[in-house]
Amino acid sequence: MPLSPYIYLLDSNKPTAVIEISSGAEPISEDEVKDIKDFNVMTGADLISKGRFQGFTDIFETSGHILLGFHDLYYYLFDKRTHKGKTIQTQATENLSYAPLYRIMGTHGDWLIGVLSGSDFLDAGQKSRFTLGPKAKDSGKRFTETVSKLNAHDNPTLLFYKLKP
Repeated sequence: MPLSPYIYLLDSNKPTAVIEISSGAEPISEDEVKDIKDFNVMTGADLISKGRFQGFTDIFETSGHILLGFHDLYYYLFDKRTHKGKTIQTQATENLSYAPLYRIMGTHGDWLIGVLSGSDFLDAGQKSRFTLGPKAKDSGKRFTETVSKLNAHDNPTLLFYKLKP
């Protein structure tokens, strides 16, 4: 079902929900989905303002994980081995200890690939969006150091993320 907060496993041609994604947003009921005649940008904005779950716009898969994204606002990382998941940040904050996943565009083997373009820095103060605080671990520190060297006129930078098993 569209707008559903479940990951399904197809078993004997019958979908079975294996995990409910806890995004913090309230899911939309089947009746509410049926009442939506034209799902457009305004419908989506209305649902966001009401804190409602809208589904995901992106899906990426590695051998051990499924990454679900929603317009680069947040990602949900599902571990295929444990059938557990968690929300992953897309912006750096003072309390974040890992490099945030930023604009994931694809995968290669067990790697997620993100893209950071120079235009991401055209607005004043945008670099702070990529700066981690003192709790950052090594990967987070490397991320912050790399991003601090970029400017608005640089070519796009590919970000490679390897997820821990």
